[in-house]
Amino acid sequence: MLGQILAELPEIGLFEVGWLLICLGLLFFAMGFFFYMRRRSARQQTLRRVNQQFNGVSVRALAPDAYFCGMQRHWDNQWQGNGVLMLTRERLYFRLWGKNLDLSIPLKRVEEAELVHQRGPFLFPRKHLKVVYRSMDDHLRTAVWHIEKPQDWVRMIDDSLKENDLDEKGAPPEHIS
Repeated sequence: MLGQILAELPEIGLFEVGWLLICLGLLFFAMGFFFYMRRRSARQQTLRRVNQQFNGVSVRALAPDAYFCGMQRHWDNQWQGNGVLMLTRERLYFRLWGKNLDLSIPLKRVEEAELVHQRGPFLFPRKHLKVVYRSMDDHLRTAVWHIEKPQDWVRMIDDSLKENDLDEKGAPPEHIS
């Protein structure tokens, strides 16, 4: 049966197969380029929006291509994805690319920031930034990001927490004149 169907098909020469492969290759390249440009545009637009939103605020760290791994809650799968992560003196702010979702964590609610190892692609462990904070309903929440140099982010968040602690308590006695 299959032999009859194949026998009735017209013969395709090597020249036509070559052109077909070239056209398919160009089509895949064009689709890949389209999705790359769309993603790049979403990234730039989100970065521009975040910069406008925090205009005049001192930014300590900015990661324009942070991957948000989630909040370790069952209903937060929509929150996974790439976005802009920003650390200011008072808050940790994240906004997803292309979606109107953001997460703003005041640093006074952060309990700890740590470096964790989680599996990435091909089961290789990758370093992630994990932030444990108190939500508005006073429950502990956890947010995890994959970013470049997460150990630097942990250090900067810890430094900001120490500075904010000193500001709340006042200057140490040895600095009072």
